[in-house]
Amino acid sequence: MEGIVYIAVSEDGYIADANGGVDWLEPFGSPDYGYEKFLAGIDKLIMGRATYDQVRGFGDWPYGEKETLVLTSRPLNDPPAGVAAWLDPPGALGRTLWRKVGRCWIVGGARTIDAMLKAGMVHTLELFVMPVKLGAGIPLWVNRPDLSRWGRFEVATFDNGAQHVRYLAPAC
Repeated sequence: MEGIVYIAVSEDGYIADANGGVDWLEPFGSPDYGYEKFLAGIDKLIMGRATYDQVRGFGDWPYGEKETLVLTSRPLNDPPAGVAAWLDPPGALGRTLWRKVGRCWIVGGARTIDAMLKAGMVHTLELFVMPVKLGAGIPLWVNRPDLSRWGRFEVATFDNGAQHVRYLAPAC
């Protein structure tokens, strides 16, 4: 499995505002950050329950029938096609059904990303740092990883000031 975190973050490290919203991303809806190409190359998704509930609140399920596991402690009511609850510890993903999976997007939120980092299941961090400071909200890092050990192999800056920073895990 190749675990990938692909996420937007504010300059001061938040993935959502103080109310859990992501409306602050609207001014950065353009240019094309490569999302469609990225998603087309993903085999499966992992997300936490809060992220799942938030995405469900946006309207139509944006991931088609891509297989998705939601890390949760309770059942999902009427999930979209291809979506299932994962009730076991996150680390068990790597030891069981995810061994032979190709590219897996670890969608979020912060606790899920942290659990996947601790389990050694994140191989690539693709951070889209938006030129805005929120001052408060949901931070990306529950426990900030030591990125000095990661291989930084790409930085791209967009005309709107957003930066795409890609890191490879130390073992990759």
